[in-house]
Amino acid sequence: MKRENLKKLLTGAVLGLAVFCLMVVLTFAGTQLVSAAVKKNSVKKYTVTLCKPDGKIWKKINFSGKKKFPSADTRDGNMFLGWSRSKKKTKKPSYYADDIIPRKNAVYYMVTFRKNQDKAPAKIRQSSNYDNVWFVGDSRFLGMKHAFRKTIPSNVSIICKGGKGLGWFRRTGFDKLLEQVKEMPAESRMAVVINLGVNDLNNYSEYPNYMKKVSEVLTSYGCDMYYMSVNPVNSAMIRNYRGYYARTEKQIRNINKMIYNKLCSGSNKCYTYVDTNNYLRRYGWISNNKNDGVHYSDETYKRIYDYCIRCIG
Repeated sequence: MKRENLKKLLTGAVLGLAVFCLMVVLTFAGTQLVSAAVKKNSVKKYTVTLCKPDGKIWKKINFSGKKKFPSADTRDGNMFLGWSRSKKKTKKPSYYADDIIPRKNAVYYMVTFRKNQDKAPAKIRQSSNYDNVWFVGDSRFLGMKHAFRKTIPSNVSIICKGGKGLGWFRRTGFDKLLEQVKEMPAESRMAVVINLGVNDLNNYSEYPNYMKKVSEVLTSYGCDMYYMSVNPVNSAMIRNYRGYYARTEKQIRNINKMIYNKLCSGSNKCYTYVDTNNYLRRYGWISNNKNDGVHYSDETYKRIYDYCIRCIG
């Protein structure tokens, strides 16, 4: 074969091989692109319709990944508790604000506790297990104190300071509590109920160690120790009142998880947990006359007290 013909033959073979390889690469790349496009387009999308208790549409949410149920403000003094597949429920939501929305197309209705359902217990309950009971907390216990005025049982003491938390308790609250405990007769049956945390939602890392020390001191004087859950807020109502989210349902859940795990369960348990948070979330609560989403009506404060006394006996 002549050299020129051999050269042409080799050149043609190389070009052919290059074209073949290019076609393979393009075909593979095209397959990948088509596969990616199909995969992208195959992502399942969902629509949930959120309605007011009467069925009127409040909001529609379109989503494909994780999406959480929102909070809501009824703006009429009634309290939004959560969401349900049933209309006109006033208690026991199936889902709460900040819960993950199930991945399916569905309609959910607001569960709303009405103001006229917020009734104080018919009588003021007294503890049958304890001669003296102390409630120690922040503005929420201050509100409870104001709700009772002079009708609270004489063997119940409330030590509290509005807008305060662990810092105040360290500086002032604990010393005041300990002083009163020391004044009781040695044979007295005593209980201490602590409810601090709503003003420390952004920093509660020091709670476990300090509260364990508090328990050690007070149990040495014969006190039974209880920790009341940080009770619910309505973040949508707070936003409408303050103009921003000062506290959220997620923060309440996180601090209560810490309190229960670090102080009220397991081998290091030093408090008995009083879960008023879930009681109120399930059966309803009403905010104060400012509708600030944090503080409660007089009737709700009395219900919190009643529930606590029933828990401790």
